[in-house]
Amino acid sequence: MVVRSSSRLFPLVAIAITLLLLVMSQAVSAARAQETIPPLTPGHYEIPGWFKLSFLDLAEDVEEATADGKRLMIMFHQEGCPYCTRMVDNLALEPIETYFRHHFDAVEINLWGDREVVDFDGEVLIEKEFAERYRVWATPTLLFFNEEGRQVLRLDGFYDPPRFLAALRYVGERQEANQSFRDYLDERDARAKAADQLATDPFFAEPPFRLDQDQLVAVFFEAPDCPACQALRDEIQRYRQTRDALARFHRVRLHRHAETPVITPNGQETTSRAWADEMEISYLPTLVLFDRAVPVMHVDAQFSAFHLNHLLDYVSEGAYRQQPNFQRFLHDRVGSGEEG
Repeated sequence: MVVRSSSRLFPLVAIAITLLLLVMSQAVSAARAQETIPPLTPGHYEIPGWFKLSFLDLAEDVEEATADGKRLMIMFHQEGCPYCTRMVDNLALEPIETYFRHHFDAVEINLWGDREVVDFDGEVLIEKEFAERYRVWATPTLLFFNEEGRQVLRLDGFYDPPRFLAALRYVGERQEANQSFRDYLDERDARAKAADQLATDPFFAEPPFRLDQDQLVAVFFEAPDCPACQALRDEIQRYRQTRDALARFHRVRLHRHAETPVITPNGQETTSRAWADEMEISYLPTLVLFDRAVPVMHVDAQFSAFHLNHLLDYVSEGAYRQQPNFQRFLHDRVGSGEEG
């Protein structure tokens, strides 16, 4: 038997072990990265040059828009808002830009601004007070007004281009006199069939849906063929922080178009469709957060894990009782550079 010296093999073994440890370290780091929600990258955008240079006298703005056969749209935004960047990108797309400019006068309001705004009733407010009056807590938020200065549609947050164009056509064609925005969208969404079922997800409760318990409740209204719904579920699966925050809630996914029986947090026996109709849910996914029987947040716009995590904290920690404005809560918690 020949005994070979290990002196020449040792450096090779050491190198192999070092490489193995490096690979394992990188794998662990990658796994941890999936558990930590990254801060939002601040957005950079410029208000389109074709927005109206307004004196922010809203009754006057409506009068001038009406004289041109248009309607007034007010966009709330804030510096560093990533979804405002995406909304401005939407406005540059065709046929969105052409349709918008032909049917609307657009006015911008800074969520934290100090310019004076004359509301329709003649009261003079600064921009941030005006935003609070209209309960604007996220950006972008778009308000559409008719010829009498009455709000006919509100869009909270970013909408994908097809649905955004549908919203513009709804207001531009004066459809609010005939049907709700929700019904208008349903008629144009041939794929929204009640017969289709939501894919099961073990992280969420299964029927029967009894939500009238003494607990925090998170209700996600979705549809089977909904890319934004799937994207949100992917975000939830990706980040342990979000799953941990959601674990404090009784979690339910409801088919927005189905007749699924449900007992609401206040004890009402209804169906998922009827309940969604009652809450005028048109965008999917929509998230409604309850503290016991009290509805606290109704989020009907595209949102990231970053926002979702803070929304869940806002409700579960009871912060909404001391600070009714979620945007201020977010601003105080993470700083003005990361809000959106």
